[in-house]
Amino acid sequence: MTTIRNARFVVGCREFLIFAPKIVRPDMVYEVHVTVNRKFYSNIVVTALLSSDGNEYASGRVLFHDVATKVIQLKVDSQTSYIVLELRV
Repeated sequence: MTTIRNARFVVGCREFLIFAPKIVRPDMVYEVHVTVNRKFYSNIVVTALLSSDGNEYASGRVLFHDVATKVIQLKVDSQTSYIVLELRV
């Protein structure tokens, strides 16, 4: 479960907010919470990617038809060693 203590705001503005944990461990399901507050286009696709040095470790996407909050779940493989991963949304 993501709490305020072990999570951080990755990106936030009046149109959207992205909330994700700071720590990713091997064999863990990583949840990225995305809230769209305003829509200027009919459909919005949000893609999340965990990578390091050009190698992709997990990715997922979600489609927004309306203003809502959705969760993108990323499964980090158990073979992944303890490295610094970069989250791109």
